[in-house]
Amino acid sequence: MSRLSLSLSPSQRHHNDLTTFLIPRLRACAGPLGTQQAWAAEVREDIEGLARQVEELDVLVDDQGTERARRELRTRVEVFRDSLTNLRKDSRAALLASKHAIDAQSQSLREELLRSPSLQEKSTSSSSEKSAEDTHESQS
Repeated sequence: MSRLSLSLSPSQRHHNDLTTFLIPRLRACAGPLGTQQAWAAEVREDIEGLARQVEELDVLVDDQGTERARRELRTRVEVFRDSLTNLRKDSRAALLASKHAIDAQSQSLREELLRSPSLQEKSTSSSSEKSAEDTHESQS
């Protein structure tokens, strides 16, 4: 296996892992927030790692023995660079989708708690006590 093949293989695996597993997993994350943050950091680190690999491939372009090999590798590097741009956009969209899901879940839980009978009883008794205090103060 050539040095170039060894260099391309990890880049392709990195790219496939990001597109088929890491970014979709982040997009589907509905919490907790700590999990979302950990997965977002993992996606960011993997994208940065892929970017470093692409730069390493770019350096290898001039080391190729023939013009055809240089042209082919340069084309591969450009495809990876375009793909990196798309991965960055996809990861931001996935993070935003996850944030919306977490926010919606949090809002739903908050609304559910506010509808809770025990909370309503406390709220009703608090307002009754407040009304009684207000009435007592106004009579004084």
